[in-house]
Amino acid sequence: MKKTLSNLLILITLLSCNTKTETYKSLEDVSTQVITFTDLNTDLELGRVSQMWRYDTLLIVQDEMQEEQIQFLQSKTGKLLGHIGKIGQGVNEWVMPNNISLNPNTGILSVYEYAKNSILNYDLKEFQAGKKLSPQTVSLPEYPTRPKFVFPAQGDTWFALHGKPFLSLAKGKELVTTRDEYPLLPEVEDWEAKKRMYFMMSSLMATSPKGDKAVLATNMGAIMQFFEIENSSIQPTTLRLIIKPTFDFQKGMVGFSPETIFGFAQLQATDKYLYATLYGEKNPSMFPKKLLVFDWTGNLANTYSCEQQICAFTVDEKEQNLYIVTKGDDGEQKIMVGKLNL
Repeated sequence: MKKTLSNLLILITLLSCNTKTETYKSLEDVSTQVITFTDLNTDLELGRVSQMWRYDTLLIVQDEMQEEQIQFLQSKTGKLLGHIGKIGQGVNEWVMPNNISLNPNTGILSVYEYAKNSILNYDLKEFQAGKKLSPQTVSLPEYPTRPKFVFPAQGDTWFALHGKPFLSLAKGKELVTTRDEYPLLPEVEDWEAKKRMYFMMSSLMATSPKGDKAVLATNMGAIMQFFEIENSSIQPTTLRLIIKPTFDFQKGMVGFSPETIFGFAQLQATDKYLYATLYGEKNPSMFPKKLLVFDWTGNLANTYSCEQQICAFTVDEKEQNLYIVTKGDDGEQKIMVGKLNL
């Protein structure tokens, strides 16, 4: 009996020693590389670019001030080649596009139509072949709650962020799996009451082109939760607590407060790296000027600094080019390109 109790005490001691309490930790001390940019002249007059992507010889920008939101440019010359994405109720027009993603491996541009609960897939290889772009429509399931974001995942599945459940995987109209376990954020008062709206209102999302990895990164404080998507399951991996979230919480809604330290601004993913811009300050007066590069285990691999603010960006890993949309001295947006050292 004494031996049994002794063994039990040893086991409890070992378990308590192995218990890990998550805390907020600053980013690793990685040397910062400064990028020098040159202008990419274009015959497109930019209005308000919110996202950009690179595929083959194409540079694609989402400009919400244009009559058609998606503009296709030649990546080396900036020449305007075409456009899609007119908002309206007509044929091939968009009603309420909540998020747009591009798979650089396949050239498929995916538009999540919130109002129609569907995905519009455009094959950019057809555009390069001189054909008119017409979308293939993927109908989504009748979710318990309509997702905020839907991104392509492994196979023909779609990874979604909801209010309830937290996350889901769908294949066409079939809801494959859901996940309702949220990350536990220490030092946030009444976290159980706030967690659903915090992630719903402050999350950015990205999936790897192969669709086997995903990440949520927040803009109220800076939290990163990485996931693996495999065999129709969503499994959390690394949780990075970088900046403690501080926010207003009134009547069940989450919003920025005067004390909020702004977190991540934009994400882009490749199969090797996750690229992110980060504010890291209260009430920022401009867009971030730093680009962070993480591997898919959550480790910071590189930090790049720019003199220019980064309104939007995209990366060409093969040519090691970083394209950004920034604001010139006249306040107008313009496209610039610089070299990475990956």
